Amino acid sequence: MAEKKFILLVFIPISIVIALAFYLSTFTQLTGRFIQPQLSNDEIINKVKSFPEISQYSSLPTMVKFISLDELNSLVKKYPVIYRNISKAVYEVRFSSGNSGLLVLYDADSDKILKTFEIVGVSIS
Repeated sequence: MAEKKFILLVFIPISIVIALAFYLSTFTQLTGRFIQPQLSNDEIINKVKSFPEISQYSSLPTMVKFISLDELNSLVKKYPVIYRNISKAVYEVRFSSGNSGLLVLYDADSDKILKTFEIVGVSIS
């Protein structure tokens, strides 16, 4: 009888940990929360540069930033025109020289440019 109690005391917590890990993994995949970038900055830059609408900016210095869903929710409050209607983690790619260039919001999962904004004499931080 003592062996059965011991097995239950070990088996139940292990089962709970495994179930919790599975739940968190599924939650992360569905919501975009906690997900880290899966592509390198160079890969993202090359993918974005392949779109025809980016060609005139492709020679400019480029910066890439992964924006998690949590960061996105914060940015929507600060810059609603730019970030509203985006419901998942995305990459923000900036082609800029001085105070001009192009801001691109790119969804790597669907390989689509979601939004572009021409940057003219402004600084967005």
